[in-house]
Amino acid sequence: MTNGESVESLPNPPWEWQQADLQALIDNEIAEDLHIEYKESRLLAREPQSAKDACVGTLTKTVSAFNNSDSGVLVIGMQERRKDNKNCPESFDEGVYESDFSKTWLVQIINSNISPSIPDLRVNLVKLAGKQEGKVACVIYVPKGTRAVQAKDLLYYQRVEDQSLPMRDFQIRDVNNRSLGPDLRMFFIIPSGQSNQLTVSNERDKTNPFRIAVVASNLSDTLAELALFRIILPDRLDPSKPEGFDEIDINPRIHLQYKGREIDAYSKIYSRYYRAPESPPIFKELQPTVVGLLDITFRAQYQTIPHFEPLLWVAESPKMEPRCGGNILITDGKHVELTVDQEARITLDGMEPLDYWRQPANIKIPDKPEPRIRWI
Repeated sequence: MTNGESVESLPNPPWEWQQADLQALIDNEIAEDLHIEYKESRLLAREPQSAKDACVGTLTKTVSAFNNSDSGVLVIGMQERRKDNKNCPESFDEGVYESDFSKTWLVQIINSNISPSIPDLRVNLVKLAGKQEGKVACVIYVPKGTRAVQAKDLLYYQRVEDQSLPMRDFQIRDVNNRSLGPDLRMFFIIPSGQSNQLTVSNERDKTNPFRIAVVASNLSDTLAELALFRIILPDRLDPSKPEGFDEIDINPRIHLQYKGREIDAYSKIYSRYYRAPESPPIFKELQPTVVGLLDITFRAQYQTIPHFEPLLWVAESPKMEPRCGGNILITDGKHVELTVDQEARITLDGMEPLDYWRQPANIKIPDKPEPRIRWI
């Protein structure tokens, strides 16, 4: 890589960058452009309130511009200098202490001040060494959106070279027309009216089955009449097969890295073709649609409390990029909680979930005649 190359030339994706990757931005003088912007660590100031408001405004303006253009990366923790009329990173600044904020907090701050929120926003806190030991730089990856996102100041922005500029009406409509298909998301919840308490069964060291609901929602104006849903669960939870789902005869290792711990288990995978008119189409703005109910079983006691288990989902639909995500199930053997946390990483056989399903050998289609949804 030579001086002046773009951020796309770096070998690792932004959400996996480490200090060496950021140093490469400095060494190779990768200037701000359509896909990258640099800010100093004071952008993350939380006090006083006036500084916080200004920082949130700047953050949301940049996030809006990257989303409405062609994706981008915001690197926080850099000092800059001008070269050839462009801003280039010169060095790391003082950084911020890792204990001062979390990925979850930052994602919440951004998504609560833009409209609509961006579920696929990724935040990477890069640990620094040397003089900045104990501190972090922050990398925020913003994907290309399928609908225009409004910043905190109620304006829509786009990226023009190295600037974030307000959009005109026809440009906003162009972004909203990107979405030709649905935009499905899934998650696991405890059904309404059911408590989160576990009861111990007569079987030693086991709880009675605990019910989990699998729900789907649509973020696009295009309704979803056909979809393929997959749910991947640790087999040690002894999950029941949800009605309407088929079990797939492959069992990759599902691996969770979370809060300094690693959890590994063989998995069970269930898939369902969801289609109208047998099932109601999934519309935007409606309450999440329940697509499956399943029961899982826990141990009554765990050596390490709390105990974590990963729950993973994959959703596909025509004219839609496949989506995936996960919940973290937390239990002490007596109670159950479900959460989503940006800091958790879930893999299948050591691969990112979507990369795993892009392997032809891993795509199992039920024997019964059903339409196959192809990757686009």
